[in-house]
Amino acid sequence: MRTKILRRVAPIAAATGLALGAAPVAAEADTGAAAEGIAADAPFRLYNSGSGRCLIDTPDLSGAWTGSCTSGRRYWRGVEDVWGGRVVNTTSGRCLTDKNGSALLMACTGAYNQMWYHLGYGLVQNVASGKCLQGATGGGGTWMSACNTSNTYQRWGTLS
Repeated sequence: MRTKILRRVAPIAAATGLALGAAPVAAEADTGAAAEGIAADAPFRLYNSGSGRCLIDTPDLSGAWTGSCTSGRRYWRGVEDVWGGRVVNTTSGRCLTDKNGSALLMACTGAYNQMWYHLGYGLVQNVASGKCLQGATGGGGTWMSACNTSNTYQRWGTLS
């Protein structure tokens, strides 16, 4: 059974904010430099409950995948923006982006398709499309899908 999400809860802004609902942190300047209040030294890993894997940025720049939680480009930081929060890979500096139903990593522009909300139940919703980030069953690619609280492959948490 699918549950329709009627309201957005909190922007993804801090590592602990995704998992624990902490208060948003200060906004970051477009230059990419950390602003006061952003814990640039406290990256987090996005853990997918369904696959047991973490969101990674592939070194060949092919996109957002789920893979090992112990190696690779697996660390992220949340950056609050006006319309939500950006999810930025700490190695590449690229932003998680919803591009026509695909979850990709692209240069950060501040566009709506790079803004995300944490809805509760671990769901991570894109501001522009209203769809949620979903991981593959055995690891691998990620994509956007209608938000469904009973789908464990749409549930994301954080690890330090």
